[in-house]
Amino acid sequence: MDIPHSVILRSQLTEQPLLENFVDRICDFYNIGNTYFGHILLSLTEAFENAVIHGNRQQGNKTVTITAINTKRGLRFSISDQGNGFNPASVPDPTNPDLETDDQSGRGLFTITLLADEVSFSDQGSTINISFYVSSMNRELSSMRAEKLQSYLCNERIIQNKEQ
Repeated sequence: MDIPHSVILRSQLTEQPLLENFVDRICDFYNIGNTYFGHILLSLTEAFENAVIHGNRQQGNKTVTITAINTKRGLRFSISDQGNGFNPASVPDPTNPDLETDDQSGRGLFTITLLADEVSFSDQGSTINISFYVSSMNRELSSMRAEKLQSYLCNERIIQNKEQ
């Protein structure tokens, strides 16, 4: 099955179903469970919305590129816009009770950092890199299953040898 590991979307919120389809196909390809699927989908949706609204300033002639990279630790997604970038440190903390504003600024980034295992920025803030350490969970699970299977097979051989 040939799964594209990147997609270029028009800088329009109406492109979200194409993003969802991309995430669904990547998660199916790498056998990502429902828990991480939800984290990945919500994080990438927030990042896409930020790229469209804040990065590309809702200019529909611009694009947003989403790339999925399989790493040793799991999956890393990069979401890049064609804007001027920003300083992530300048985004207010939406959980800070001392901020006297009804502004919703920072909630998307806050959500992304809560759901992802690692978040970083590049290209002067026009690219966000979001990592999910799913492969280590899968390796642990695979190792555990392999040990259980090996133990089972050893026990079966012992039982068969006793019967002979």
